[in-house]
Amino acid sequence: MIETKDQERRKARRVSIKLPVKIKIDKEEIEVEVVSVGEKGLRFETQKKLKLSINDAFQTYFLSDNLSSYQPFNCKIVWYEQKEDKILYCAEYTNYSDNNLELINKIFEMKNKKIFAFHKIVYIGDTNIEGNVYFAKYFEWQGHTREEFWRKYSPIDFLKEKILLITREAVVNYVSPAFLYDEVLIFIKTANIKNVSLDLHFLYVNKNNAKTLAFGKQKIVFADLSGKLVKIPDIIKIGAMMFS
Repeated sequence: MIETKDQERRKARRVSIKLPVKIKIDKEEIEVEVVSVGEKGLRFETQKKLKLSINDAFQTYFLSDNLSSYQPFNCKIVWYEQKEDKILYCAEYTNYSDNNLELINKIFEMKNKKIFAFHKIVYIGDTNIEGNVYFAKYFEWQGHTREEFWRKYSPIDFLKEKILLITREAVVNYVSPAFLYDEVLIFIKTANIKNVSLDLHFLYVNKNNAKTLAFGKQKIVFADLSGKLVKIPDIIKIGAMMFS
């Protein structure tokens, strides 16, 4: 049978994964495990017996290694099945929107990779006279994201090791503006990891509405104190390969 374009689109958006989420029922938060995510809903399993029935409502917060919680998705149970030691629930989004879908896709397109994101809140000092974020701040945030990335996954004392981290290229492509008190997630991934250099790719996303604000790139080379290029330290290379 030949699939229609709509069927192909829906199939592409179904992801079979294992990712923790939190669900909130009344005031109680419980961490469960997603089995699959679709365009209109999700399936999740839990070992804790939840008192959920058909049409019961709850909120879902998607989680990942370095991301706190996303804007909640309102859901309702449409089906469940009791297994030996678990319960499998099928739920639909009741506040479904294109923004929700965009956020889901951003999360799960990286399902087999580690995800790193730096959380930034926009303050007055980040904005210009028009009230949106000054363009140079996006470069500054690249630096903050990069530093936190190295600190967490490739801790190294560059001065002690007598290694220089040199930025050969830095680019930002602007998509939509950010404003005062917006919360921004800056995702980072690595690419083109070579003997003495690597690339860092950045994606700036508004946490509240999932809009892409900008994307950018840095090319990094490593050198000794005289400026002579040297091999990427093993601890940095290993950390970078986890996010390539």
